[in-house]
Amino acid sequence: MTQPNVTADQLVEYLNVFHHAFQEAVRSFLPKPLHDSLLRQALSQHHIRGFVSTQFGAGYEYTGEGPPGISVKVGSRRVEYIFLDDAAASIRRLPSMLAVDGHDVGIMYLTLEGGFPFRLATPDASIRFVDVGFRVPPWDRIVRLAEIFADRTAAFWSPANAAMRGVQAARADADVATLDVETSNRIGVSLSQYIKEFKAKTVLVLGDYHDEGAERLETIRAALMRFGYQPVLVKEVPEQPHHDLQQKVVAIASVARFIVIDDSSLSGHLVEFPLVQSNR
Repeated sequence: MTQPNVTADQLVEYLNVFHHAFQEAVRSFLPKPLHDSLLRQALSQHHIRGFVSTQFGAGYEYTGEGPPGISVKVGSRRVEYIFLDDAAASIRRLPSMLAVDGHDVGIMYLTLEGGFPFRLATPDASIRFVDVGFRVPPWDRIVRLAEIFADRTAAFWSPANAAMRGVQAARADADVATLDVETSNRIGVSLSQYIKEFKAKTVLVLGDYHDEGAERLETIRAALMRFGYQPVLVKEVPEQPHHDLQQKVVAIASVARFIVIDDSSLSGHLVEFPLVQSNR
């Protein structure tokens, strides 16, 4: 039996419930001075664009501009084309830079140039963009934060799922904020300067933290620093009461530019690698 699809009004309700749950959870997870450091928290104070395709997919984008509010565009084209409605038809006909075949894929701090940025390839595919540029000259677009899903069913976009995902997003963002503070303190710069200048260079380093393994990790760290990156070890990030170790690894990995794994000896990375791989 075919499931009913989400409507524009249901997507607005979803986003309202999501942000209420997100903000309530943030207040419980983080001290107030850190609230404004969260990207989603800051962007939610401005206009949010929603997208519903009657053919395939739904999603939303935080524009970072204009007064707060939510508008939803409904169209018969695929959600990727509604989202990137400023791209010319000739660009939409180009091959995809990314064919997204997994859920919760994250793309951050880079520019996709030369083809149509992405297409969702499977019924459960989804992607999150954070400070990503799309460019096919003369077309140029910057996306501060957007989340696009292949699933357009009303069940997927229910208020109950909105509340659950709002709390999950708050947990992940709280870990990111804590990592930002700890890293900015460690390298001796202000939090704002770190976010602006250093965060896109964060690299997660996994491996054996004991004896010779620890020495190898320090060698890898030094090499990364010579290339201008900011390497982070999981053990350096403070524990969070709302995350176990596996959740902590995934949260850190989600904000890293890339991950380096030293596979020279047996250690926790044998568990961590499948985790970060399955979460892309």
